[in-house]
Amino acid sequence: MDRGRVWRRPQAPQRYQSAPAARLSAGPLASDLFGHQGARLIKQVFREHPILAGAFVISYLGATAIKLLGAPRNIAFGVGLPALVLSGWAACGHFITLDDDYPGGWSNPGRSKEVWRASLLHLLGKLALFAALLLVLAA
Repeated sequence: MDRGRVWRRPQAPQRYQSAPAARLSAGPLASDLFGHQGARLIKQVFREHPILAGAFVISYLGATAIKLLGAPRNIAFGVGLPALVLSGWAACGHFITLDDDYPGGWSNPGRSKEVWRASLLHLLGKLALFAALLLVLAA
């Protein structure tokens, strides 16, 4: 038995991250556009839900490209529908649970106004993304 070696517990395997999610992860551009917290939120979404985030990005970019190429509206709507559903789901879910972030609410028992403002800002961002998708698909 070698006394110089110390037994160490094996490390947990790294979580699987698909190649497209690794390429699409938010970088310095997201930090400039959304600030430090927004960039962290985008990175977290791509790290924790790479398939959903990838489907959203592909659907949104595909619908935009199809609209720019002049294809019929129903084709662009079909391609952009997953992005529309995901962004609408996120906006509605945040709106439904918005009262939890109110000072003194379930998620904000410390009555912090910063948590409330951050929640309102996130909701505004989600609604803006949903509205942008509607404009792309309706035009």
